[in-house]
Amino acid sequence: MTDNINNTFSARYGELPTLQLPSFLQFLKLKNFPLKVYPAVNEPTRPTKDTLFIYGPGHRNSQASFDVDCLIIQTYLKFCGVDFDVDYINEPAASPSGKLPFLATVTGAIYDDEEILKWIKETKPMTQELTTEKDREQAKAFLSLVQTKLKAALVSSPT
Repeated sequence: MTDNINNTFSARYGELPTLQLPSFLQFLKLKNFPLKVYPAVNEPTRPTKDTLFIYGPGHRNSQASFDVDCLIIQTYLKFCGVDFDVDYINEPAASPSGKLPFLATVTGAIYDDEEILKWIKETKPMTQELTTEKDREQAKAFLSLVQTKLKAALVSSPT
C-alpha cells in the first residue's frame, strides 16, 4: 500500500530531492529520536469501582439525583445489586452521548442509559434479592412509579 502511495506521489509531483548532510550536521538525522521521554503530567486515575455520572445532588444534598432519568438508572442499579460509585457532574456535555446519566466501568467502557440496561443483563447476574417473581414485580412497579408519578412531582415541586 505504501508503494502505491509513493508511486502516486512520484507520478504527480516527481521525485523528492535527496540531501547529503555535511559531517558536522550528522546529528540532525536524530537516529535516537525521541531523545528523552518524560512521563505524563496529568495521568488520569483509573476508577476502582464502576462510576455512575448523574445530575445532583438531590434535594437537601441527598444521594438520589434530582433528574428523573438519572434517578431511574440509579434505582435500577441499586435493585440489581450493582456496586457503584456516584459522581455528580451536572454537565451533560461530558457524556459521549451528550446526556446524563452514563456509566464508566472499571474496564474503561462507557455506557449511556440504554446501554447500561443491556450491560446489566449481559454481565451482572441478578442478586438474590430479585430472584423471586414477587421481587421483580416490585422493582417494575417502583420504576414505573418513578417514571409516571415522581417525574411530575419533581418537575412541579418548589425548591
